[in-house]
Amino acid sequence: MHRFLLLALLMVSAGCSSSGGWYAPVAGPSPTGGMALQLELQDIEQTQYARFRVESDGTLVYWGGKDVLFDKVTWTGSIDDEQGRELVALVRRESPLDSFSPAGDDAQPTWTLELAEHGRLVEHTVHGDVPCMRVLYDTLQRYTSARFDAVVDALPRADVEGLVVPRREADEDGTDRP
Repeated sequence: MHRFLLLALLMVSAGCSSSGGWYAPVAGPSPTGGMALQLELQDIEQTQYARFRVESDGTLVYWGGKDVLFDKVTWTGSIDDEQGRELVALVRRESPLDSFSPAGDDAQPTWTLELAEHGRLVEHTVHGDVPCMRVLYDTLQRYTSARFDAVVDALPRADVEGLVVPRREADEDGTDRP
């Protein structure tokens, strides 16, 4: 009987996410209609690590590089209603929970997706080049990279007039003179 209880306890513990308890349904408006997700990429061969979390209230949390290993948040922001609808449509269209590991369980990278909706949290892990996970990753990367848009837009633009180099005439001996 004790073995059964221990086994049951281990099964319940194993079913819980390693990030444990991050999902909390939102009572008010949600840009994702209440859906939340967390996508983690680990590529040991390429030394690439990233984790994205979109909470049901629209909060976007990003961990990058070594911050994933130390569980230190790199940046926190939010998604708007349009991005929320885009993300939900992407998850519905790509069906990442139905994906499989095309190259076996030892292939790199490793993708772990946690999808939460209607009070249910489902975790799915696949290995290798999985197109639907890459599409989801690229979308979340675009959302987090948007934080740099204002800085990039504020940089001076190249001016064609400023790029023109004055022409120099060469002397007969081959030396330039102004």
